Amino acid sequence: MRNVAYGEPNQSNAHWVMNERLIADMKRVIGAKYLQLTNPNNEAEERLQYLTRYWPFRFAMDENKALQVEVDVELEDGTIRQERYRPLDISSMVLRKLREGAEEYLGLEPGAIKRAVIAHPAYFGVVQKEETKEAARLAGLEVMDEMLISEPMAATLSYRERRRDMEGGGNYRTLVFDLGAGTFDITVIEVRGS
Repeated sequence: MRNVAYGEPNQSNAHWVMNERLIADMKRVIGAKYLQLTNPNNEAEERLQYLTRYWPFRFAMDENKALQVEVDVELEDGTIRQERYRPLDISSMVLRKLREGAEEYLGLEPGAIKRAVIAHPAYFGVVQKEETKEAARLAGLEVMDEMLISEPMAATLSYRERRRDMEGGGNYRTLVFDLGAGTFDITVIEVRGS
């Protein structure tokens, strides 16, 4: 895939909205099987099936019944070719683009950033976490288990660092509200000592 766009400047570009070549929200389907979208077994799968009705891209199934995203890709010569990607492939493209942007911003050589801490939604299970780590590996990043943390934990760690800078640490409880695009998670985290 040639073009990967991310960030605030791209959110306002009208040509990205409802375009069949726009692929978004892959974190919602990473680790999912095709049958979970077509024949849901629980409320979470039903919600996912409902969301897919509004996405401009199509889903397909590979020979192992794994979920793939089907998209028309414009080639350099202007022709269109249909390609399929796993959700983790799309995630790896985004991670690679973010890594490259960070390296450029920091004035580093391409490929200088080797490791990353990645925050994932609180509801991620083992399969989703493993596929996120695989996406990072495909993007040229090393992510060990302790570097893959939930979004509420990431918010808490950020708050802890700011609090330590301002007040010097200590014991406290943090109530984290995670207002995701389709979730509302609340986590209470207790920190003892600095």
